[in-house]
Amino acid sequence: MTALQHYFKDHFYSLSIETYMELALFHPEYGFYIKSSPLNHDFSTPSLLSFAFNQSIAEWVKDQRLSCTIEYGAGQGETALEILKILPEQPYYFIEKSLYHQKIQQDRIKSLCAQWVNKITKPLNAVVILQEVFDCLPARWFKYKNNKLLEMLIETKNFTVIEQEVINTPDRLLNLINKKEKNEFQLMYADLSINLLKDIYDQLDCGVVFILDYGDRTNGLLASQSLVSTPIRAYKNHQQLISFWDQPGFSDLTYDVDFDLLMETWVALKGSILFYGPLNRFLIEKTIYLEKKCPRSNMFLDSRFLGEAFKVLILEKKA
Repeated sequence: MTALQHYFKDHFYSLSIETYMELALFHPEYGFYIKSSPLNHDFSTPSLLSFAFNQSIAEWVKDQRLSCTIEYGAGQGETALEILKILPEQPYYFIEKSLYHQKIQQDRIKSLCAQWVNKITKPLNAVVILQEVFDCLPARWFKYKNNKLLEMLIETKNFTVIEQEVINTPDRLLNLINKKEKNEFQLMYADLSINLLKDIYDQLDCGVVFILDYGDRTNGLLASQSLVSTPIRAYKNHQQLISFWDQPGFSDLTYDVDFDLLMETWVALKGSILFYGPLNRFLIEKTIYLEKKCPRSNMFLDSRFLGEAFKVLILEKKA
């Protein structure tokens, strides 16, 4: 039995999927993202795979003509390196939860303009970048069936998924249930996503937010409506695991982002939506650099990572 399994058994009889994900991914000693670098070994991102992608994003950031850049979860810093090449005197703030990844970034990025901070303490005119951040934010997993809302929990005796009826239903879930088109469905609900967007809005005097992630506009419902499917996916060594609940901290855990939730949250804060669509459409429509400045762009456009899976959402806050 692993140390994290012992920790769960010692502290919980059952726990929400949100708590399970938080500890499995971010436990300060045993969390998947904390104890080592999964990048390249367990999953890859566009920033790791393509020079053209990073240069295109860097040129787009330059075109925004804002005074600084803020990046959450910058991984190995590939995108940041390109941005700092063309904006070498502009402040760049890294907000990185993993000390392991922070050290990788600091070893690679020697710019005096780079700063690693826990949070932004005053409103800035900034571009904010979040690449594959929301799909690993811990979230709650619900099922609606037989006119009942059920929350999925992990029972720690055997590390199995159990159901518990929800007595006090959150308002947004009530709204989804009331406008549902099916009698049965599943959904992931991420309070942490809402809170993160609110924090970012408060950090901006004015600016734009670049979000790249898996998911779609689903009106809160999972693309897979089947109640027997599992919305949480686990990856190790670039392979999806079939059984993983009894291996906390061993694999990456992810799910499809509800982009409707992100848009609704931002608009409620009085922000606006500038763009939503597949990554390839963003790069073609919103950047001119693929053909004019990136000689390897054709190779990148053929990549499977530029299909419909990755979506880009651009948010704006005006002064």
